[in-house]
Amino acid sequence: MSDFRSHFPFFQNNPEIVYLDSAATTQKSQIVIDVVTKYLKKTANPGRSSFGLSQQVQECIEQVRADVADFFGSRVSNLAFVSSSTITSNIITRSLTKNIL
Repeated sequence: MSDFRSHFPFFQNNPEIVYLDSAATTQKSQIVIDVVTKYLKKTANPGRSSFGLSQQVQECIEQVRADVADFFGSRVSNLAFVSSSTITSNIITRSLTKNIL
């Protein structure tokens, strides 16, 4: 198994599979699974409450935004986190349609 594939439990459990359907479902690396699991164990609605856990989650999200912006050499205000590529395409299309056409 290549070093890259070793980061993904799916490929550790299915080493014979060549997975080409990432447009529908992308396999998750172990680090992503661990972070999502950690988040789900202390879930709170970020930015919707003044209680401590909600504020902690919001602070984590803002730190990730800063880290991503730094990685890309960008400003945080230039980033948009969205849940899917379809939503991203719709946002871009609406923006272009509204502002250009």
